[in-house]
Amino acid sequence: MATASTMIGLFLRLVALLAFGCVGLMMLAIAIGHTLVLPDNELLFNANLQGYDSDIYRLDIAYRLMVNITRGSNHIDTEPVWSPDGQHIAFDSNREGRYTIYLMDAQGGNVHSLRNASTYAYGPAWSPDGRSIAYLTIQFPISRELMLTDLQSGTTRRLTDNREAESFPNWSPDGRHLIFTYDGNPKYQDIFELDLQTGDINPLIVTPDTERSPIWSADGRSVLYIADGSNPGVYIWDIEHARSTLVYALTAFNIYAPDWSTDGRFMVFAPLSSNNDNHIFVLDVEACLQKNRCLSATSPAAPIRYICQSTLATTPTMTRYLIRLSSRITLASAFLVLLALLVGHRLVSTDNEIIFTGQPTNSNTAYSQLFRMDITHRLVYQLTSKFSPANSPTWSPDGQQIAFVGIMGEPPNVIYVVDAQNGTSRRLTSAHPQQHAEFSPSWSPDGRFIAYRSSRFDLLPELVITDTLSGTTRRLTINIDEEDNPTWSPDGRYLMYTSSSPNNRDIYRLDIQTGDTSSMITTPYDDLFPTWSPDGRYLLYISGSQQGDIDLWDSTSHQSILLYPPYSYMHAAPDWSPDGRYIIYTAPTGTGSAIYRLEVAPCLEKPKTCNAERMTFGSGNYADPRWRPRKP
Repeated sequence: MATASTMIGLFLRLVALLAFGCVGLMMLAIAIGHTLVLPDNELLFNANLQGYDSDIYRLDIAYRLMVNITRGSNHIDTEPVWSPDGQHIAFDSNREGRYTIYLMDAQGGNVHSLRNASTYAYGPAWSPDGRSIAYLTIQFPISRELMLTDLQSGTTRRLTDNREAESFPNWSPDGRHLIFTYDGNPKYQDIFELDLQTGDINPLIVTPDTERSPIWSADGRSVLYIADGSNPGVYIWDIEHARSTLVYALTAFNIYAPDWSTDGRFMVFAPLSSNNDNHIFVLDVEACLQKNRCLSATSPAAPIRYICQSTLATTPTMTRYLIRLSSRITLASAFLVLLALLVGHRLVSTDNEIIFTGQPTNSNTAYSQLFRMDITHRLVYQLTSKFSPANSPTWSPDGQQIAFVGIMGEPPNVIYVVDAQNGTSRRLTSAHPQQHAEFSPSWSPDGRFIAYRSSRFDLLPELVITDTLSGTTRRLTINIDEEDNPTWSPDGRYLMYTSSSPNNRDIYRLDIQTGDTSSMITTPYDDLFPTWSPDGRYLLYISGSQQGDIDLWDSTSHQSILLYPPYSYMHAAPDWSPDGRYIIYTAPTGTGSAIYRLEVAPCLEKPKTCNAERMTFGSGNYADPRWRPRKP
């Protein structure tokens, strides 16, 4: 019996340890998988970033991750708002002709129009209990009125009935009142309050100037609003004492459609711009109140800027609700662990991530910036600021570091290495600004060395290699030709590169051990951007000075294969996916250049019938795409 009791005790302790381990794994998985997508840390906004009509985007504030969740064409989606539980989104769209209100889930699926919503409806506002949506509708010939639709029954009722124009409805936290902008005076607008139980409408904020875009605080004690006129700015109205406090003076631009965080600390808004080059600001309201007034700022190049404070505190996320589930140690927790890990892995899977350089037309900078993209979810965020432009990025073999050329700084055009996780960077090479420049870094398969093009020795572009641990550098080529685009063979013994001749550029091979060089691919045209397939069978390169074919050199047959004809494009800077299934490259567009993805197998079977998928949109120049390697 003692032995049986001991065994039972050990078994129970083992079960307890496994249960707590499941809980710990679930917490970690949730943190990894959900911090990127929880709505409390996110913004919704609409923009025409894809180069056509407006779409709706989700933006993670902390990680600068952005995803297009409508991806429409030939219609305009605007004014998105979260449901109170963060699981759904309401917005207005003309996708069926006239503008009306639509609903969808938080990932952009299950899109459907609001039942019995009026035509020419826009500006939805979700009630705090999630059961109703208030919105605006145009009643011809002249009025603009407030409407309310019950989501369960579909019943719709009119809240206002006059010849004046209402706009910007916003709910009180208890769901009893709506505040809105009332255009009852021909010279200015004021803010009125509607009691939904009695139907009474009364003025809340009335001055000789215009007050608009009201937002109720989460505690119901104050209202944030925008004032135009003699003293333009962001104000907070104290309901109990009936007085306003200036938060932020608007002297450089105006504001449209602000929103207030649930903790009352931050306001997010888009400044109105005359050149349609808008950005998103986050304003620290508490810091502004402590300083009595915040000076306004010009529009930044980054999509988010903290005007009064450099850090952004995150509000409570849905993770806390999932943690409550962990107190119940059941088989369901193990399922949640697997599910959370799956979600987390899909968002950060290295096989689906690329880096590239980009210079969007509206970026307000003359230099390219460094970006990362999750291909599966189209999540894009910027790694470098307009003050630290970059080009020629490349991943380390373990996918944990990125080497790139810093264009500006002291000195310029030298190679930096940045940690892909925490963003810390260090300078790998150094030089006098007037002596040389370095380009096209390429990491050795063991991660020890970086080969690159440099003019540090005699001002002619030669191949150079630097030990990333010791920092020692040695020259690989010595001649009067120009070498560029070095790439390592999978076994690390050879470097493939391009070298100039009097008439064109060809591809050569350099033995790292012996220093011997030999020609690999020579044609009457320029042969550029060599890169080995992961299995070492194919050498991918671009051929043709006027056409830019994507070709493969087969190491088994020693023959070149036309993989993808240019169709009048000049392809550049190709790279392989870690599994060898895809090739990613740059090609020109009508408004700059874009990044494309091409599946290799269909092109090998029928080279002239395969199609490439465009990965970046909008006007601007996007180049140097590089796939993140698989972790060892």
